[in-house]
Amino acid sequence: MIDRSTLKSAAELALNLLGEEHPIKHQPSKGARYVLRTRSGAMELMLEKNIDVPTNIWMHQDQAAGLIGKGVAHKLSSARKLYKVLGANGKLRYGRHSALEDMPELGTADLVYFIPKTFTELGVVLDYLVGL
Repeated sequence: MIDRSTLKSAAELALNLLGEEHPIKHQPSKGARYVLRTRSGAMELMLEKNIDVPTNIWMHQDQAAGLIGKGVAHKLSSARKLYKVLGANGKLRYGRHSALEDMPELGTADLVYFIPKTFTELGVVLDYLVGL
């Protein structure tokens, strides 16, 4: 089994080569925000960097449709679930990773995040992104 930090480092290195840092920048230890140029235009993407969670790669659900069912675990994140729970401060909580909230295309959209557990699965995600 491959070590989580090694897989995250490989994902971050590959995304640094495929895309560019999002204009709102990365969160140093929490999330790496990207803009990828595709044949159909630009797309936003976010990689969770926190070592305590899996290598979650977030993208717009519409842009991920062709990757669902290709053997990489994923979870859907509906926009309908945002801002539904009160935080300790009495304000509504966003409900997703904080790095997503300020991203114009992803912040309030229906999203999916892929959870590659091996280099092969990471390669499936990356190959898909390259083919867009």
